[in-house]
Amino acid sequence: MTSDLNKPLLRVHPSRQAARTVGSPRNPPPPVSFSIPEQAEKFGPKFTRLTEILQRDSGGIELHADPSSIAPERLLVFELNGEVQNFANAIRQVEGLQLVDEEELVPDDLADHPRAYLLIPDDQALGQIHRLWEHWLSGSPMQTGFTPWRDVFKTLRDLRPWGPQDRISKIDQGILTREIDGLEAHDTIKLEIELIYRPDTSLSRNYQARVEEEITNQGGNVLSAARIDEIAYHAVLAEVSVQTATQILNHEGISSLDPIQHIRPQSTSLKSNLGDESPSCCGQLKLATSLEVNPNFSSAIIGDSPPLLACGR
Repeated sequence: MTSDLNKPLLRVHPSRQAARTVGSPRNPPPPVSFSIPEQAEKFGPKFTRLTEILQRDSGGIELHADPSSIAPERLLVFELNGEVQNFANAIRQVEGLQLVDEEELVPDDLADHPRAYLLIPDDQALGQIHRLWEHWLSGSPMQTGFTPWRDVFKTLRDLRPWGPQDRISKIDQGILTREIDGLEAHDTIKLEIELIYRPDTSLSRNYQARVEEEITNQGGNVLSAARIDEIAYHAVLAEVSVQTATQILNHEGISSLDPIQHIRPQSTSLKSNLGDESPSCCGQLKLATSLEVNPNFSSAIIGDSPPLLACGR
């Protein structure tokens, strides 16, 4: 590039050296928290009703009858300001609590809003959470080891049970709607029904039995099952009627079962390196592990997603 001598020359002054900033990086602002009166007004009725029912029904039967209530063995959604790590630290102090999953939501002007999915195993664990809540409401310092619960309660934005509307995503609703369009009520389709993963195999089998029983009661067939401990995955492949699928789209029927985490349509057959696909899905039920996978399932893992299970047609 040639210089134009008719244009003025600009003097460029080199930047001065500046001293390097000493000290730790600036800390991010703390998560937005709510006052005790605010939280008491918002969540107090839920905890009060929980206590009243458990006092007269220690087994939680009445709580389970209401799908909108907090109940033992029910997956709960905690929506928080701040980090899920604080929540993970909190649940370690209550025996039996299981953090099933977590996800980051789109941040707003206030803070990040993670969701944590917590399984409360029994009424004792549920009662201990309520006692921690009451202790925090009193304004007293939390006992040693339970300080993370203070942060959970003061940053809690929402608390609700995982319900029928959560078990099938908007995308899967659209796929399932298109798949049953034009079919008769007695026609059948295949669904992958993912269960809440339980490390305890006896509890896992109990979950599977409850779901299989309901599928059978509605005239469906359970074709196969898979449990893969390494990725905390447990699902059944079922053939159900269009009528049952319509109930699921309306958030009714099997979509109200507590052991179910996700329901997905299975209209596509996927190839697997585990072996050739079987021409028929009807076969012996088997609880599979990563070393023993039912050949009636085709399994494909995409990124960190759970395996998509499909049946050869």
